[in-house]
Amino acid sequence: GAINFGVELEARKNLGFISRKLSNFLINGNIAFINSEVDLEGTSSGGNEKKRRLQGQAPFTINLGLFYDNADLGTSLNLLYNRNGDRISEVGRRGFNDVFEKGRDLVDFTATQKLFKGFEFKLGIKDILNQDDRFTQMVTINQTSSEEVEKDVRVIKSGTTYSFTIGYKF
Repeated sequence: GAINFGVELEARKNLGFISRKLSNFLINGNIAFINSEVDLEGTSSGGNEKKRRLQGQAPFTINLGLFYDNADLGTSLNLLYNRNGDRISEVGRRGFNDVFEKGRDLVDFTATQKLFKGFEFKLGIKDILNQDDRFTQMVTINQTSSEEVEKDVRVIKSGTTYSFTIGYKF
């Protein structure tokens, strides 16, 4: 059996209340806290623990966005931030602990500009911070004291992605 529950809070606000010059700006954010538990008691699971978090479920997620939209100029800018908490990537088997995907900061940016009648130019930059996607596992380093340390088992270097698109709508 499993239990999965949480709470999510979201807020969205136009920044025009600060100054009229900021009326084209909007800030949006949400945060979710999730508690999950899988009960493996009485099963033939090969895992080490009888209770653990749900595989792939992060304990929290944060999303923030700053948006600029000027319909008169045909300009739209978006700056997005996302972070997840550590989550189980691979469930451990007897003698091996779970592998966790470590949380990391993701920042993306897009800019769209309408030009002429029907033409649109779009620039996108994904994963601006270019942080490694790290997967770790607790490993016993001293059998007599059962002392454990966190070790990288896999590191993925995804890199920053750039895109430029020209579109025409008719």
